Amino acid sequence: MAVQQAAWREHRGAAAALRVLAVVLPALVSGVAAVALGRLLPAPVSVVWALARLGAILAVSTSVMLGVRLVTRRLLPLSALLSLSMAFPDQTPKRLKVALRAPSARRLRNDLATKGVAGLVRSAGHHAGGDGPASAADQIVGLVAAISAHHRLTRGHSERVRAYADLIAGELGLNARERDMVRWAALLHDLGKLTVPTAILDKPGRPDSREWAVLAGHPAASARLAEPLRVWMGEWWHGIGQHHERWDGSGYPNGLAGEAISLSARIVALADSFETMTAARSYKRPMSIAEAREEVVRCAGTHFDPQVVRAFLNVGLGRLHRVAGVASWLPLPLVNILVPLRGYAAAAAGQ
Repeated sequence: MAVQQAAWREHRGAAAALRVLAVVLPALVSGVAAVALGRLLPAPVSVVWALARLGAILAVSTSVMLGVRLVTRRLLPLSALLSLSMAFPDQTPKRLKVALRAPSARRLRNDLATKGVAGLVRSAGHHAGGDGPASAADQIVGLVAAISAHHRLTRGHSERVRAYADLIAGELGLNARERDMVRWAALLHDLGKLTVPTAILDKPGRPDSREWAVLAGHPAASARLAEPLRVWMGEWWHGIGQHHERWDGSGYPNGLAGEAISLSARIVALADSFETMTAARSYKRPMSIAEAREEVVRCAGTHFDPQVVRAFLNVGLGRLHRVAGVASWLPLPLVNILVPLRGYAAAAAGQ
């Protein structure tokens, strides 16, 4: 087994700054271009010339904004990677190189259509420059960075699940390596959603039977994508493919029960469910952290391992709020107003 030598440290400030830059810079450069062109063009002497002049300024500034936006979007995978604290086998990859290799949404769709999941892993491994757990970790975390190109909410969800799972692992008394492996399992648990169309992921309401079959396949797809890390992660790797199994055996894909489910999966399952309950989505109202904790307690012994639930309840409310983000501090009625508005805006932007 490879010797773990180095790790990424979390840089929240730099990650937030890059996200702000990706939004602000295109508008700023577009505004500068509009002002500069307005000064270069002669003053209007007629209504027709004024309209033509305005049209030219709008066309140029919009083109500049779209062009700069294409460039700044390449900062988003790097922002995602800067927010992670992760251990690696043998050597730590450079975040900038990983981010620059992250495929675009179009390339992801093309690769999945032509190569399938296994081909996507092999292709990424080739670009990462070698075989073994080090290059595998390099290319797989590149897919994590790229998932925002496919479905932005899945990437943010995975980052928060990783943080919740780490808090639970700490309360369970796991050692440093075990916590590192839980972080990997939590981060990769939804990677298989790359194979699920965004129309299904974003559908309001319950999926139909066909859509559910596609959705239910994502844990196995996640495990296939993370297969190159199996030897390095050991038993903790099972947290990726088993995170929808339930303590009472009513989960999927294999109907495992009790301690037949890996500890890694039992931790990730609770973290995953808690994040989903408290997250703001355009298609549902979020629970408060207090309400979600009550739901977790109610499901102890059925959905969740009671021991993992006890560890979760030992996590301080302040730490849970920090992971949940700003929305968790807002009054719930305000969140319930803002979330649908965000959903409508996203739908309009997509159209």
